[in-house]
Amino acid sequence: MGASLVAVAGVAAGLAFAATWVMPIAVHTDARQIATLTPVQGFEWPSQLLGNAGKNGNGYEFHGLTVISTETDIFSGHTDRTCLVAVPSASLHSDSAGITGPLVYGCGAGTFPATAQTVVTKEMPQELRDVVPVGSALQFILDGDRVGVYSDAKQ
Repeated sequence: MGASLVAVAGVAAGLAFAATWVMPIAVHTDARQIATLTPVQGFEWPSQLLGNAGKNGNGYEFHGLTVISTETDIFSGHTDRTCLVAVPSASLHSDSAGITGPLVYGCGAGTFPATAQTVVTKEMPQELRDVVPVGSALQFILDGDRVGVYSDAKQ
């Protein structure tokens, strides 16, 4: 009788452990940080993005890209998350009402920071492609008022 109670207790303990244990997933990435961006002083919010609604963010420059942090989701208009948008700088400084070229975009969620990532393509600015080759991954991560830039490009 005693042995069967010990066996039942052991099985119960094992099941309780199995139900609460989460197998960890290792993060596999060869990315390295290639830059830390700080806000551009006197940044003017581009009218192509939400008009005046998004003027609560910072602007950053990175090799022909303008990276913008905003507390307004440019697609939904919600103000409950922080987002990052990266677009070719030339398209923001033109007379066009829209944005030409690739748009990289991502929002934070809860405690996760705003993160935008993409693969560099031939449509991106040459200035960027001179630093990060076509086909390489590029990631922007917001950290307070700074943006970390990561790439998996081989050096």
